[in-house]
Amino acid sequence: MTKNKALFLDRDGILNKALVDRGKPLSPRTIKDLKINFFLKKYLNKLRKNYLLIVISNQPDVAKNLVKKNIIERQNKILKKFFLINDFFVCYHQNKDKCKCRKPKIGLIKFAKKKYNINLSKSILIGDRWKDISAGNKAGCRSVYIDFGYKETRPKKFYKKFLKLKSAFNFLCNE
Repeated sequence: MTKNKALFLDRDGILNKALVDRGKPLSPRTIKDLKINFFLKKYLNKLRKNYLLIVISNQPDVAKNLVKKNIIERQNKILKKFFLINDFFVCYHQNKDKCKCRKPKIGLIKFAKKKYNINLSKSILIGDRWKDISAGNKAGCRSVYIDFGYKETRPKKFYKKFLKLKSAFNFLCNE
């Protein structure tokens, strides 16, 4: 069986703009709040030729009752259709739930690996938070960190670091 490689994408901050409050990134809680990074479509169309496009996303606001699960699912459906994403793997737990799927743990990546027979060593994860990058590193992917300057812990180890999404996707398309 042929092994596939994936481009694992964090959702909020990558496919859509994160809402930032006092330096902390937040997920959009309504359909109206979902601000898609439209410019990424051309890059993802190129990358799709060589990678499965798979979203790996923590959505703890569902467990915190700050947003309904069906709103997140509707947002994901919009993103999937616009960007032609192969699949979404979402954790709806909070840190205190101690699940195996919530990044920085690699449960979601393992589910995707099993479903699509993904070769993780040939795959890339792109994210804007330390939890994303840590999960990618633990899973054996090359992790690309987008540093938006959030007021939180930053990852220390990554494959590449960029300050702008366009720069990261230009690099990935020309790698």
